[in-house]
Amino acid sequence: EKDWGAAFPAGYVWMQTNHFSDPSTCLSASVALIPWLRSEFRGHIVGLQHQGQLHRFATYTGARTTHLAITDDEVRWTLRAKKGQTLDLTADRPRGALLHAPVRTEMHKRVEETLDATVHVRLTDADGRVLLDDVGHCAGLEVHGDLDRLLATD
Repeated sequence: EKDWGAAFPAGYVWMQTNHFSDPSTCLSASVALIPWLRSEFRGHIVGLQHQGQLHRFATYTGARTTHLAITDDEVRWTLRAKKGQTLDLTADRPRGALLHAPVRTEMHKRVEETLDATVHVRLTDADGRVLLDDVGHCAGLEVHGDLDRLLATD
């Protein structure tokens, strides 16, 4: 894993796991405050590989976050794709380790990351049929920064 940037977003959530009951299923998901001109927006990118198909839920594909809630115990996030699929993610937030993160050109900031999270994933098609309902174990999870601003930004 490499980060060649100079700073982390002001607020973000990142989760990733490939430990599902079907070993070919994997998830990578992030939502963050993205600087844009003199403002910012909440952008996201999610890839869910399941049964040989990559399901993309990203700002650039027209997918929208319909619900995002962050507590000390969990992250609940619901996305809806342009074609009507819905992805519900619920990640628990166990304690993690503090990692160094960049602040300008130096590594002074500390970010808590865990590899012990679980992520419940539920994917439904546009007609409401359940395509996947499973739990990913040994998940990487980072929740960091100005979470109030992340939640308030649309």
